[in-house]
Amino acid sequence: PDVHYIGGVARALRVARMSMAANKTFVPHSPNPCMLDIFALSMLAAVPNAFTHMEFDAINTRSPPDGTAFFVKGVYQINDGAISVPTGSGWGVELRPGLLRHATNRTSTRLPRN
Repeated sequence: PDVHYIGGVARALRVARMSMAANKTFVPHSPNPCMLDIFALSMLAAVPNAFTHMEFDAINTRSPPDGTAFFVKGVYQINDGAISVPTGSGWGVELRPGLLRHATNRTSTRLPRN
């Protein structure tokens, strides 16, 4: 599932539980190097039936991003073909100062289905 479009980590984890019950592979989708990648990476590490590959920036075709466009320091450290989940408080990353200064909020009036 796409963490953004499905409605967040809790709903994506609901899909993970369904995939485990159906004996299927769980593959989160996150094509942009931002917090969504951090959420997807954390789920890949936590869900037992998660796929073994991480999708990276769909726009940047030259090399994997390091995350410095969003985060204070590079968080995508790839060593021998493996990526580490950030550690530390919260999701393990620190947003760049001022990044959210011009952020907007949209509220859906559609109720989620259970």
